[in-house]
Amino acid sequence: MKKENIQIIISLMIAGLFIVSGAVFAQSDDSIDTSNVVYPITDLGNCQNKADCKSFCDKSENMLACVTYAEKSGLMTGEDLRLSKIVAEKVSKGETPGNCKSKEECESFCKGKVENIDTCISFAEELGLLSQAELDQAKGVSKALQGGAQMPGQCASKEDCEAYCAVGTHIDECLSFAEAANILSPEELEQARAVAPFLKSG
Repeated sequence: MKKENIQIIISLMIAGLFIVSGAVFAQSDDSIDTSNVVYPITDLGNCQNKADCKSFCDKSENMLACVTYAEKSGLMTGEDLRLSKIVAEKVSKGETPGNCKSKEECESFCKGKVENIDTCISFAEELGLLSQAELDQAKGVSKALQGGAQMPGQCASKEDCEAYCAVGTHIDECLSFAEAANILSPEELEQARAVAPFLKSG
């Protein structure tokens, strides 16, 4: 492994663990073809136009109705539809992390909140939001924290972790955490430690 990549890999692996929430609720208006939609839409509170319908669907209590309409009208298919249906049902039952009801609320509960990591990981796993490798890394971090490990520099967000672990003098602390969380292979740890003195000296 090239020494210039060591800090980047460590910071990205730690930072990536915080990317758990948000994607499910964040469908862009421009990504949906609504050219065949006829207004008003009775199923969506008789909304009169795209902006009106968006306002209706932004309310958590209307999410399930909106997903049902999107499926019926062919506005949403595949993985987006699968995730949206699950999330809409979870929101209606109050079964989301911290009972969050929007992208912003879920990000507020999960992003950078180490104390909520298990809840957010479980939700992401249930929805299939993380690859197996990302899931293994996230669970490794959770286990390390439960075992008494501390986040490097007490970082609590993607940006903080990236910034902290990008500093050469912090390499030992970041590597120790990576080892405790089992997010680097023994070979990667050995290579990283071999170049750590060079990183610390700049």
